[in-house]
Amino acid sequence: MYQVYKITNLLNNMVYIGSSVEVERRWRQHKQASINENDHHYNYPLMEAFRDFGINNFKFEIVETCNGY
Repeated sequence: MYQVYKITNLLNNMVYIGSSVEVERRWRQHKQASINENDHHYNYPLMEAFRDFGINNFKFEIVETCNGY
């Protein structure tokens, strides 16, 4: 089973859509990557947005739960 999630920038309404079998862990990974310069995702647009706008200006929500690939 996996879940589709959406991260929304509450200041400009830009949206990131992702999926994972462990959504809460993935959300933590996104946030950690935004502050860890050694993470290979550090310069990805989502991580840069977290730093530019502040993580508190993002909403995380699960939009779908799926039972297979």
